Amino acid sequence: MFGIWRFSKDRSLVLRRVLPGALLWATLTALIAKSGFLTDFSTPPKLMFLVTFTLLLTGILAFLRPVRAFMDQVPLWFIIGINFFRLPLELTMHLAANEGIMPPQMSYSGSNLDIITGCLALPTAWLAYTERLPRIGLRLFNIIGATLLINVLTIAIFSMPTPFRRFFNDPPNVWIADFPFVWLPTILVPIALFSHLTLFRFVARARHSAPPARKRT
Repeated sequence: MFGIWRFSKDRSLVLRRVLPGALLWATLTALIAKSGFLTDFSTPPKLMFLVTFTLLLTGILAFLRPVRAFMDQVPLWFIIGINFFRLPLELTMHLAANEGIMPPQMSYSGSNLDIITGCLALPTAWLAYTERLPRIGLRLFNIIGATLLINVLTIAIFSMPTPFRRFFNDPPNVWIADFPFVWLPTILVPIALFSHLTLFRFVARARHSAPPARKRT
């Protein structure tokens, strides 16, 4: 959030709308999780509705004209670099799997390789910052990151105790229904998804313009 405020030309907009909206969403999802509402995985599973709504909302917001104009103010290197959070997140998830809190297939010791995105984020962001990132490099980073994000989302859904379940080992994926873990699918995943959608839009626009180099800020 500080980075968005730092690079925005209209910082009052961040303080008046973006920050209050983010705090409201974080508070709302926390209260829903604390109520125990999301722990009901009977058909229809409540958590699935919340996650689906969150992803759809993220997709819609990423392509709204005011949001696009706002994100065009943010340097490319920052949009890439923000994905570094996926490295410590994956390390934490690995510990959770070892403690028996999370299904092992959701960690890098299982089928989740999203730690690769976290490892690539800072070097790729540095190349973008120094204006040495080729267009193909941006495309590869975005494709790899988006693919790995879809992969872990699919694993998470198939690990829930719902009719969609395909991983039947214990524990099932129920931990994200509790606070503060609910912020993983409702805040951290949307941040990653939003960054990839923004980068896909930038790549599509760059096809008809100069190579993806932005002025350092």
